[in-house]
Amino acid sequence: MNPKAPQLLAGDTNVGMDLAPADEWVLNAMTTIRQRLSGCSLLMPPTVAEKRAWLARQADEPDDREAAHVLLRRHRSWGLEMIHAVPLGNAYVERIAGSAGQ
Repeated sequence: MNPKAPQLLAGDTNVGMDLAPADEWVLNAMTTIRQRLSGCSLLMPPTVAEKRAWLARQADEPDDREAAHVLLRRHRSWGLEMIHAVPLGNAYVERIAGSAGQ
């Protein structure tokens, strides 16, 4: 492992669902992550952003719709970076490219 490589962390949809209403366990987890991995980037992958947008309009429960809206409005203030693509490592790309010719 390269100690100088950027540390990237991504959470799934449930993290955002619990962050929006300020659930104590997720706030504690975020605090712990920031203390132990200072300088790491907290990412919101495209699948999470897409599900958030869908939940903001389509969720059955009003609390879920509101949590989705809150996350989409406040993700930057919480230090989350919404990304539009997930980079693939060379080993993964090579393995896929190698298996395509078989």
